[in-house]
Amino acid sequence: MNNVLKPAGFVGWRYDYVKGFAGKYVGQYNEGSNAEFSVGEYWPTAGYNSGSPDSWGNEIKTWINATDNGGQRSKAFDFALKGAMNTVFGNNASNVGNSYYSLLAHKSNLMISQPSDAVTFIDNHDTGSTQKHWYLDPSDIGTAYAFILTHPGYPCVAWQHYFTYEE
Repeated sequence: MNNVLKPAGFVGWRYDYVKGFAGKYVGQYNEGSNAEFSVGEYWPTAGYNSGSPDSWGNEIKTWINATDNGGQRSKAFDFALKGAMNTVFGNNASNVGNSYYSLLAHKSNLMISQPSDAVTFIDNHDTGSTQKHWYLDPSDIGTAYAFILTHPGYPCVAWQHYFTYEE
């Protein structure tokens, strides 16, 4: 990180599958490399439950706090918000949402409770793209981007949406 990436101009890090190791190590990497920004992909294991959204939100927040214990705090992808958007707008081309829009403003979402720690997104390489595990209904992608681009957090646009999305 310090010998190759920083001299090449990198100032921050994206950590994949961070639930595979303790959050304190991300904090240590951040501190040791003096990262200006970092984000971890902490996707909770259990399926998203719109009746109990706090379970995902709390799990992600616990991980963020653990990075602070190891050194320099990291941000996290807001998978709780992703679950809320998939519930509200529909997912996997189902186009069946539940219109429970208040779920988008629930405190389980980092965007609401800890906006400075939230990296908001619609889909990523795991949920959309070629893997298509849990992608947002394609007809609602524009609406979802309008939402994350006008609300707190650090919005992240998916490569496939930016370069290949068509309506």
